[in-house]
Amino acid sequence: MRMLRWMCGLTRKDRVRNEKIRETVKVGPLGKKIQESRMRWFGHVERRDESYIGKQVEKLVIEGKRKRGRPKMRWRDKKDLREERHRLELCGDAELKKIMSTPSRIWKRCSERRVFFTVNK
Repeated sequence: MRMLRWMCGLTRKDRVRNEKIRETVKVGPLGKKIQESRMRWFGHVERRDESYIGKQVEKLVIEGKRKRGRPKMRWRDKKDLREERHRLELCGDAELKKIMSTPSRIWKRCSERRVFFTVNK
């Protein structure tokens, strides 16, 4: 945000809201960009075959105890990924094959717009 303020010639003392600065510079929120890239990676991993090391590591369950304190956030615990995985698990084999066979450029476009495949049951 500091860089955007500098580009506009503003400081915190000018008391201009972050949303206003983002509108001026035409930059979206950072959280949305992170979510888009996370969904692109999710589609990339989900389309790979089961022998892919990334898919094996994602399903890996480690026995034992964790350290004291707040648990670390794992990749599979992210809310948007959990929702998308749940949506994929609800659909039947034919629909799942159709979704997973979509070219990566289509998946990328969908993840950028947060438009995902829905299942009607």
